[in-house]
Amino acid sequence: MLVEGFRPGVADTAIVDGTSSLMQLIWSLRADGRWQEQRAANLLDGGTPYYRTYRCADGGWMAVSALEPAFYRAMLKGLGLTGPDVPSCADPAQWPALEALLASTFASRPRRHWEAVFEGKPTPVSRRS
Repeated sequence: MLVEGFRPGVADTAIVDGTSSLMQLIWSLRADGRWQEQRAANLLDGGTPYYRTYRCADGGWMAVSALEPAFYRAMLKGLGLTGPDVPSCADPAQWPALEALLASTFASRPRRHWEAVFEGKPTPVSRRS
């Protein structure tokens, strides 16, 4: 399909330049002492319980990336996890308990159930193939 006024040309891009720009977040976290060298110990590599994948009852997987507070609250609501018994996501000391709670909740139902719960909702929870 041609777009009116669009002229095909050359797009000069460099993967290395783009990658270095994307690494800014990691280097900033590292410089601030908030990025560790070990795997699954950081914000974006599965180290937080609200940014990882969880197995469902049927063996399927759901991906969670609820970094923003509003998305996190919407995820908890969709999972039916409300009230004072939910461990705090702001306290890394409570992350093991939060991870266990999220894992057991996702494992309680098949992926199709969770897909239906989060379909069309403003939550960063989706199926992982």
